[in-house]
Amino acid sequence: LNNNIDVFGIDLIIGFLTWYGSVPAPVVSVSALAYMPDSLWFFTASTDSVYRFNKINPDIISVPNPGYAICGAAYDPGVTGVEGPWIWWYSQDDPGTGWAGQIEQFDPQTMTFTGVTFGYMPTITVPGAAGGLCFYEDFRGMDVLFALVQGTPDAIVGLYVRDYVDVAEKAEKKIPMVFGLSNIAPNPVRDGATVSYTTTRKGPVMLKIYDCAGRLIRALVDRQHENPGLKTVYWDGMDNNHQPVSAGVYFCRLTAEGKTATNKMVIVR
Repeated sequence: LNNNIDVFGIDLIIGFLTWYGSVPAPVVSVSALAYMPDSLWFFTASTDSVYRFNKINPDIISVPNPGYAICGAAYDPGVTGVEGPWIWWYSQDDPGTGWAGQIEQFDPQTMTFTGVTFGYMPTITVPGAAGGLCFYEDFRGMDVLFALVQGTPDAIVGLYVRDYVDVAEKAEKKIPMVFGLSNIAPNPVRDGATVSYTTTRKGPVMLKIYDCAGRLIRALVDRQHENPGLKTVYWDGMDNNHQPVSAGVYFCRLTAEGKTATNKMVIVR
């Protein structure tokens, strides 16, 4: 349709949505959902396991949950070159504060709980149990987790994570960034791999997979980057038609800032 409709003075853009299909949930009951945009990963959990699945790949990867009664989750990009990224889980466990609200830190790259947990005591409500969770970057100069407290009354509490760090400004002043494409891991690739790259200034960025004949196989990134620095994306071994690529040699090419960097990878089946 691609036309605009004015409803109560609000312009609504009407267009088309592309249906990619559905991803079946695990058989067990799951709760909470976090999304890691650079790698297209979703994270959810049950009392038994933590699950990761890709936005365009229905394969579900799981690791054991130590038994946390998880009900909330949030993605935290961390600080490039310093710490993170993290998934913060919010569970109805008592960390010793006398009520069911605990935060657990999780490494999405290694799929492991880091062992960092903490609790808090809300002062403006009578706490009952934890609810949802979200992450807010640069809230009044801080990175903050906003946690829902189901209590009397319900409340939302801001939990300090760290002072906000402007990655671009910090890198420009203290840590020189170098344009480039890092090693692909793992390589050889069986089911999927992570690709890391660094840009030094904002602008259009393209990260694409080609075969030996120079044919485009998959566009992983093709968009404007406002924040330079280290980025990591996940390739699920699929082509642009969401079909698994055959075994062989492929090339990952980064194009940005008028420069090009290329790495070779081997797909084994």
